[in-house]
Amino acid sequence: MPQWLMQEEETNKFYGEDSFIDKSILSIIKVLSKIRMSSVKKESKINSDIFLLTSFILIIFISTTRSINFLWVVLAYELFFLSIHEYDFIKSVLTGSIIAVIFATLIVLPSILAGYSNSFLIIIKVFLTVCLVNFTSYGYDFNNLTSSLKIFFVPDIFIFVLDTTLRYIFILGEFSLNILYALKLRSIGKNKDKSNSIASIVGILFIRGREMSEEMHLAMEKRGFDGTYLRKKSASLSIYDIIYIIMNICFVIIYFYFVRLG
Repeated sequence: MPQWLMQEEETNKFYGEDSFIDKSILSIIKVLSKIRMSSVKKESKINSDIFLLTSFILIIFISTTRSINFLWVVLAYELFFLSIHEYDFIKSVLTGSIIAVIFATLIVLPSILAGYSNSFLIIIKVFLTVCLVNFTSYGYDFNNLTSSLKIFFVPDIFIFVLDTTLRYIFILGEFSLNILYALKLRSIGKNKDKSNSIASIVGILFIRGREMSEEMHLAMEKRGFDGTYLRKKSASLSIYDIIYIIMNICFVIIYFYFVRLG
């Protein structure tokens, strides 16, 4: 065997010089994975229209009430709702809610130190509201939510922008990920001038996004799309929908009962 094959090869490694590429790749992968998970079909036993409408009404009640007893009732309901779901759902909901509570606590901390008792109500309201929003976002896929916006008479142009934005964030994210992979494979040694690479990536994404928007406009125009979103006929109410409606009617009665007491 030749002697040069027996010798250990030494290579010059530059740690940390191009770590911005690796960090950018990991950040994009995290965002794309979240979008991909949100687009997965989620089977919920409660109709998305009913859940979105009742959650909106309940958020209004939470925001306007001054009764701590009503908030305890809503908290008990939300904890029960969490307990019947899987671990991943509970973790996702509570993680966002706890972060929101910490942020709200830091904001109202001066009033807490000053002895204002209403500050505690604000923190509870933030937790309950964020939990309800997370119930909706993690319990239903994006297509069902955009379809349910029609019951609130949301303009079609708003639904169109919301729908296409999420789709093209994913598409442009994959495109930028491929650019970063190509840049990483072509990067050798130290690269002290990283700003030119970043500017080039942003420029390519802008040009590609403009081309894709024009292609989508022509494609939708040829297919006769006039900006109107057609909504599928809602399915009949299930037993779970009826039970959930009765529960929310009880919340309305409890709310006005505590309002009368206050």
